[in-house]
Amino acid sequence: MEKENSKTPTRTEFDDYCTKKLHIVDKEYMNALWCSLSKANWRKRNGDIPVDWQTLASAHHGILLQKFGREPKRLNEFTKAAQKHEKTIFNEIEEEFSDNDLHYVCYTDGSCDNTSTVRAGGSAYIVLKNGEVMKGKNHGQLNTSNNRMELLAIISAVNSCPKGAYVDVYTDSQYCIRVLSKSYRPKANPDLYELYKKCAAHVAGVRFHWVKGHDGNKYNEMADNLAYAAYCDVCDRYGIEKSRRN
Repeated sequence: MEKENSKTPTRTEFDDYCTKKLHIVDKEYMNALWCSLSKANWRKRNGDIPVDWQTLASAHHGILLQKFGREPKRLNEFTKAAQKHEKTIFNEIEEEFSDNDLHYVCYTDGSCDNTSTVRAGGSAYIVLKNGEVMKGKNHGQLNTSNNRMELLAIISAVNSCPKGAYVDVYTDSQYCIRVLSKSYRPKANPDLYELYKKCAAHVAGVRFHWVKGHDGNKYNEMADNLAYAAYCDVCDRYGIEKSRRN
């Protein structure tokens, strides 16, 4: 019993967490979040005690955002920062991530014929929920680069997930993971960095995972095939000779 009590905050501790960590000062929303956690007896869905109450509160916060009916009031000093990047969370919700009803898994890929003068490329993403493919889309364009197409694939994938979602992104691009995990504007492709922050602002959290390309991963291969198909489509559209796949 003592262990259970140690996992439950006082209302003062809870309100302080909402203000300092979630940047929320909306009493009505905070009461709704408190009631949601109390109704769950401050436990995970399967009845287990969470690693800490803050992690559980973050998970319930992501769910409640969908149901509350309006945006909660936030601290004014955080408004601009939240619009830029602070609403995207990296690796802060490990315990509750896979248990959440709003958990989505995305596989992304992008490529470009860098040797061509027209630099045709393709990008693609696949979104899974509960192990089932929910969506798959691709896009081709000219005058691009491999890194830009990889970034566009991730941006499109995260943007396609619903508000309050927790998103696991699997990519074979270590470059994308380095760029998008930063909290400052990079020198290369700054426009896509800013676009990602804008398109990821509605989700509750994003985690990145590197997978080795062309190594037999089912969904990585699927995304790769979709990206190549988009590249082929744009080549056919403009009468461009296709390069061989690596």
